[in-house]
Amino acid sequence: MTENSLSGNGFNNLPDHLEDFNREHYLELVRVLQYHGHRYYTLDDPQISDSLYDSKYRLLTAVEEKHPDWIVADSPTRKVGGEIRKIFPPVRHDPPMMSLDNITEEAKLLEFHDRVLKLLGGDRQIAYHGELKFDGLAIDLIYEDGILVSGSTRGDGDTGEDITHNIRTVRNIPLKLITQTPPAFVSIRGECVMPHESFEALNRELESGGKKLFANPRNAAAGSLRQQDSRITASRDLYFFPYAIGKVVESAKSQTTPCPSTQSQICKSYFPALGFKVSPEVKTGSLEDIEAFFIQTRQRRPDLKYDIDGIVVKVDDITLWDTLGMTSKSPRFAVAYKFPARGAVTRLVDVSFQTGRTGIVTPVAHLEPVNVGGVVIRRASLHNMREIERLKVHIGDLVEVIRAGDVIPKVEGVVEHSAGTAKKIEAPGLCPECSRELVVEDIFLRCINRNCRGRKVAALKYFASKDGLDIEGLGAEWIEKLYDLKKINDIADIFTLNEEKLAGIEGMGEVLCQNMLRSIAGKKRVTFEVFIKSLGIPGVGSHISEVIAENYQTIDEITAAEPDQLNSIHEVGPTIAASIYDFFHDDENRQTIDRLLKSGFEIYAPEKKPDSQLPLKGRVFVFTGTLGRMKREDAQKLVKSLGAKAAASVGAQTTDLVYGESAGSKLKKATEAGIHTLSEVEFLAMIENLR
Repeated sequence: MTENSLSGNGFNNLPDHLEDFNREHYLELVRVLQYHGHRYYTLDDPQISDSLYDSKYRLLTAVEEKHPDWIVADSPTRKVGGEIRKIFPPVRHDPPMMSLDNITEEAKLLEFHDRVLKLLGGDRQIAYHGELKFDGLAIDLIYEDGILVSGSTRGDGDTGEDITHNIRTVRNIPLKLITQTPPAFVSIRGECVMPHESFEALNRELESGGKKLFANPRNAAAGSLRQQDSRITASRDLYFFPYAIGKVVESAKSQTTPCPSTQSQICKSYFPALGFKVSPEVKTGSLEDIEAFFIQTRQRRPDLKYDIDGIVVKVDDITLWDTLGMTSKSPRFAVAYKFPARGAVTRLVDVSFQTGRTGIVTPVAHLEPVNVGGVVIRRASLHNMREIERLKVHIGDLVEVIRAGDVIPKVEGVVEHSAGTAKKIEAPGLCPECSRELVVEDIFLRCINRNCRGRKVAALKYFASKDGLDIEGLGAEWIEKLYDLKKINDIADIFTLNEEKLAGIEGMGEVLCQNMLRSIAGKKRVTFEVFIKSLGIPGVGSHISEVIAENYQTIDEITAAEPDQLNSIHEVGPTIAASIYDFFHDDENRQTIDRLLKSGFEIYAPEKKPDSQLPLKGRVFVFTGTLGRMKREDAQKLVKSLGAKAAASVGAQTTDLVYGESAGSKLKKATEAGIHTLSEVEFLAMIENLR
């Protein structure tokens, strides 16, 4: 709908009362509300008051309640949410959503330019297009004949998760493309983000409800889009910015206005013509123009409404992209020009020490609150006393704090020593939790009191966390509260919780109680691999727990294993073997596990597939380098599902090595040993042939 097609505000020719509506009136009301929603959320140029829009929206809702058979797929009411999904089905991307190579300095941008010239065959003028690299969740939207039919996450690039029910609620994603000549099919890739102001408001709301806060706007956007209940997503302030066309199939009508052949025109005219909000911060020109754009954007970064972590540089002429081609993981026609790690200067006001589940005591920096890239930082780990000595940091010093990977707070160094008032950071002699004497082990301080509150609470937190059993609703705050109230003392006690034990606890309402107990009950039956991982045995993480579970299936079997038997397992060295042996031969640990099993907790062995479904049985794969199409963990899971084993290092049992970008010593060792090697592309082709 265009402005000229409206009479006044568009509502003048429509009935004011529900009883007077017919289907044509309904369809016109939908169109007018779509128009005003587009003016508000996409163009930032509303033409009517919020109160008028709200009143007409309520009228639309009433009409649809009375005439549900009239409802159309692109009605504005579809953005309110209400659909609940317990699973997110996989969605295959066509073409794959490739990742970009990262650069962080001008010299690397020049190298990128030189590669482009070399691939195109000689010296020529190349126009580049630069746009903001939004820091949110990458998603893929599919429209058929102008109607939104699918929305999915990027996932591993080849396959994402179907989150259409949540995508529909994002304010500036059109349910129907506004062009009169839409393509028959178009997939639009872009980034979903949350504004800084909305992120801070959301965290204040979560904090007031005693819920876990989001670490940054990117996590908030991702978490909001992966809700089972789309009403929660609808309540969050999310925005979508398109950056690429995945695939387009023109219709007879759309061929009169085809997709442009340059990235700059796609961003400046094509996306807006379809109804999308685009970034106002773009630049097309020479390499020098792009470098200037990068510097200007970096300077303006603190003033932007949204998180960005750099700019994306693309060869503007799309007709050259096929000639430039791809590597195994990324296109050669584009690169992500990223900013250095976010940093700020603040004062170190104190250092405290906290005790972890294995007894290691870690120093924690307490800082004057400082905003680092939209996140207020108050604490950062100092790792150990050797790191403190390396930094030569004292309490009272001005320090530089960065967010490593734009996420984890880290004290990078001392900016200015506090002369006269600086206080040396002393290593504690006693545990900060139980006041027992600490033991020095190499660079670490350790509390060996197994009844230490810090150790026990940390172990409980780990058991319930995503790295353990992943008990939803039983977060760190509730673990601490339940422990201090003597409702739980060890992992077995978690499965004895019931309504009576949880009744009367401050903040524990009926709904929360039921949800927590339901989540706990849902984790009463797990595989041996998951159980081993959840125990938090020193040195035994996700991968080693898989290795252990391939050799032992029950508690009795692993308890009967001697250290040399455990050590003989590939990838289980003497230190880890001793750690496992000691854990299962500790009387208190065995008593806890016995109580856990008596509470109804069950450890089961997954059903084995027939050999006909395990074409890789007997082979051992090692993955090295940076994979572009999938995460290494996903590749390992893939070969395991087909009967192979996945190892972390090259050994006598290795049969295949798959290499990505920047593969190093493992590839060299495998080649020298005559082990079969495959590039990622060759690996994926092999997998495709097996299916």
